[in-house]
Amino acid sequence: RVLFRSHQVFNFSDPPDVKNLAVAFYDLGSDFNNQKQFDKSISMNDSAIKYDPNNVLAFNNKCFALLNLSKNKEAIEVCKDAIKIDTNNFTANLNMGCALSNSNEFENALEYLRKAASIDTANLNPYYFMGITYQKMGDKNKANFYYEKAKSNNRVQ
Repeated sequence: RVLFRSHQVFNFSDPPDVKNLAVAFYDLGSDFNNQKQFDKSISMNDSAIKYDPNNVLAFNNKCFALLNLSKNKEAIEVCKDAIKIDTNNFTANLNMGCALSNSNEFENALEYLRKAASIDTANLNPYYFMGITYQKMGDKNKANFYYEKAKSNNRVQ
């Protein structure tokens, strides 16, 4: 069997290079996420993690799929694993904040969203999700403040 991915050809009759297999499965997981086939994405990312348990991108991909399936508790566990690998990974912290917010763990969610905002100051997504979190908490003023920050190029101090 031959698998084509990432401009590479993997011939499965040769001894496998596990890092390349992990990349191939991660790429397939990304493709399935883009196609909104989240169960298939989870399966592919599980395979990527099997071959490279330090592949933070595969953990992030899996978390994204779980969030889209509203499997927030599972997403939190996957995010914990990603953050263990890289505590300063923007996507892992953003995903954790979203999963915690979806689980009504608002203060913890805000902590991770603030960390994500500090890791990548050019990315406005953490501010948007802070707005959502404050809205869920019933604080319309703070929600509007962060929504406005998400729409602008100004940074929160």
